[in-house]
Formats: sequence, C-alpha cells, structure tokens
Amino acid sequence: MHLCSAGPSALRQLLLLALLSIAVSAAPDKCSVCNRLTEAFEQGLQRTAKDNFGGGQHALGGEPPWQLGQQRNSPCGHTDEGKEEAVACHALLEQFEEPLEGWWFGDFRRDPGKSAAKAAAALRELLCVRTGGLCCQHGAFGPQCAACPVCGLRGHCDGNGTRAGSGRCTCDSGYRGELCDQCETGRYLATAEPLLCLACHPACGSAGCVDGPSESNCRDCATGYQPAEASGAADGRVSCIDVDECAATPGPCAGPNETCVNSPGSFACDCLPGFQRPAAGGDCQPAETAAGTDGDSAETGGDSAETGDDSAESSGESAETGGESAETGGESAETGGESAETATPAMDKEEL
Repeated sequence: MHLCSAGPSALRQLLLLALLSIAVSAAPDKCSVCNRLTEAFEQGLQRTAKDNFGGGQHALGGEPPWQLGQQRNSPCGHTDEGKEEAVACHALLEQFEEPLEGWWFGDFRRDPGKSAAKAAAALRELLCVRTGGLCCQHGAFGPQCAACPVCGLRGHCDGNGTRAGSGRCTCDSGYRGELCDQCETGRYLATAEPLLCLACHPACGSAGCVDGPSESNCRDCATGYQPAEASGAADGRVSCIDVDECAATPGPCAGPNETCVNSPGSFACDCLPGFQRPAAGGDCQPAETAAGTDGDSAETGGDSAETGDDSAESSGESAETGGESAETGGESAETGGESAETATPAMDKEEL
C-alpha cells in the first residue's frame, strides 16, 4: 500500500519516529527544533515507505498509538524535568497538531507521487515558516525574512533559513570577497564555472601564485626556495627552486658523526650509519654507546628507587631496635619486681 493511503496511526507513528530523534538532542531554538522535526519526518517516511499503514496498531510494539499532547507517552520527555528542549518540543506539538493532521489528510494524500524529500520540504514550509513563523524560507534571513545575497557555491548566507543572522556571505576555506567569488592568497583559479580555487605549489611564498600549481607560477618564493636564474615574467611570474642548504660551505651540520640531508624547502642533520642520537639529544654516538646511555639513565632511576627501599628497610630496623629496647626495659622492671618480693619474707622473719 502507498503511503498516501495511510491512516491516523501511520501519521502518529511517523511523528513518534521523528520526535524520538530530537527529544534528547534538540536545541531550545525553535527553528532548529522545527527543522529537526521535518528532517526526521522525512527519514520516517523513507523507513516506512514499504510498510502497510492501512490500520491497526503501529509497528512499535503492541501498545496503542502515541497521542499528541499526552506527556505520559510523549517522546519529548517531561517538562517538570526543567529541560528547555523538552519544553520547546511540547510547545511545538501543541501548536502543530491540527495543521499537521490537516496536511497529512490533505495535500500529502492528494499527491501520491511526491518523494519523501519533497514532502518534508512542504511540511517545513507549512509548519516552520507559514504556520509557526519560526523560520524563513531557504534564501532568506532575519526577523523580516529578507533575501540573502548570492554567495555562489563557495559560501553561505549567515542566518539562511532562520529568523536570525546578518545576511553576510560566510566564505568557505580558500575563498574570499563579498560574494565569495575570489580565491584567497595562496590559491589560484582552476576553473571559473564552477568556481574552483586550488592551493599553490609549496615553493610559492606569501604572495601566492598566478594561474597554476607549478613552482614556475609563483609570485614570490617561500622560505627554503629561491628564484631560478633568468626567471621572471612580465606578469610577475617567478620560477622557484629548492635551496640546497647542504651544499653550503661550511655546511649546516657541524656535529661529529652526522651528515646533512636536503629536502624540498628544508634539510635535516642525520646521524651516519652505525650512529644514533641519544634520546636526551646531543651529538651522534656509536649505536651501542647511545643505547647504553639511555639504559644508564633508566638504571639510575632504578638505583634511586632501590636506595629508597634501603632507607625504608633501615627505618624498619630502627623501629625493630626500639622494640627490643622496650622489651629489655620490660624485663628490667620485671626483675625489680622479683627483688622486692624476695625482700618481703626477710622483713617478716625479723618481726618474729
């Protein structure tokens, strides 16, 4: 059965599927919530297009269809939880229930060939723009839904489709101009229709390049590059070549056992075969020595930990010695007690 022959339970199911997707993540901004609602409604249409919605219970378990406005089953959540998105969601449900059902049984069912995307666009126009006044049509912005400027394919109108924004063109990366129709410095115009700006060659400097990705189309040279001999054209085009820092005398790598390795626009000081630089830095050393140095550092750390253990052991012995002293004192006191006991019978004999 086609979607357009669906009954009330189908509408309620689609609403449930749509609102479940926005109940948690929806922002309190009403236009955003409304957009999410219509987008999720489109997804629901796509998912359920092959099902039969002629009647009976909906597909989400065996429970009765969800009823609009009843918080008990509402996917918006409970407003007493104090969540702004839940409050905004419930407000939209109450506001849109009647026009939504009118659209479902009217325009939507009268056009059985309409795609889910077109149906969702028509629903947004009805609910978010005309009925709710929450959003603008695409191509308009601000409280009065003024027309957006034409930002081309490489930018977008700030606030497009909303009741907010400045209406200025916000350009994509690599583009500039009031209408985003120019290339940023560091890029060149690859095609005009459609407008496409691509990055200049890395050899080109801050002034960018003329009209191509080659190092021969630069306006100036980047650090690590220099103009080639006899380069330079009437249009300011310069051909840039790599500077071989390793060919300089003296070379940039003066440390023992290291060599200079040139690379485009740069260089590196690498250790000779059989040598390596210690993890802590410094000169290149024989691989065994460098590895031993790193091991010694780890061993030193281990010795420190061992010394700490010895200190703890010494403290334990001191405590044990103290315990023995206390025990000796106890024995002395006990001996004194026995002496006093021995003297008592002697005194009794004299009295006799």
